[in-house]
Amino acid sequence: MASENGTLSIKDLKPNQKNVNLVFIVLEIGKPNHTQRGMDVRSVKVADKTGSINISLWGDLGVEVQTGDICRLSRGYTNMWKGCLTLYTSKTGEIIKIGEFCMVFSETPNMSEPNPESIKQLEDSGQNPLGNNGNGHQRRSPTDGPVGLEPGTSPASMSSNSGMRPGMPPMQGHMSQMHMPGHMQGGAMPRMPDMPTDPRTGRSAMRPHPYNNGMPPGGMGGRGRGGRR
Repeated sequence: MASENGTLSIKDLKPNQKNVNLVFIVLEIGKPNHTQRGMDVRSVKVADKTGSINISLWGDLGVEVQTGDICRLSRGYTNMWKGCLTLYTSKTGEIIKIGEFCMVFSETPNMSEPNPESIKQLEDSGQNPLGNNGNGHQRRSPTDGPVGLEPGTSPASMSSNSGMRPGMPPMQGHMSQMHMPGHMQGGAMPRMPDMPTDPRTGRSAMRPHPYNNGMPPGGMGGRGRGGRR
């Protein structure tokens, strides 16, 4: 519930609120995370007498605030990040230091702790309770494996299971399953065609090679075997 001056209490914050005005004390400042755009972003835990929440501070703003500072946030907004309610400063918003140390606060309830009820409400309304990286897609964890692999499976382990070196194409079956040409199936060699036989003798009619007896056709000296002068 907002006070008379429009200031909200941390315990009343909900996802997707805009024009949030708060007064809080800074409790903890997280380590900076360097983004791809070259900026640092810090998660800062703040609190009032009704509870605590994490606020995301970008650039120099995260350096200027100190633990124990009492600040007034104007025109902030809330959103979900990785399932946790988070407070942000808008482009037109501002944070002004109004004091230090002397403020009553409570760390519980911590509104940035995962809230199953809030997550379910966002899912029912078709919203993403985990937040996104600006293009509607979730960030991949650096520990995730390549796309398409089961968790804990590496390309090398997949290759070793198949008995092949990485990068080799899989074999299509075993050697025993290879298909032979039709005339060689069954393990038999192709049959040689039958040779013609002499009807008188029943023997093969194939003529012997002219040099199969080791002698020239005309005998020694080309005169024929046993030739006389």
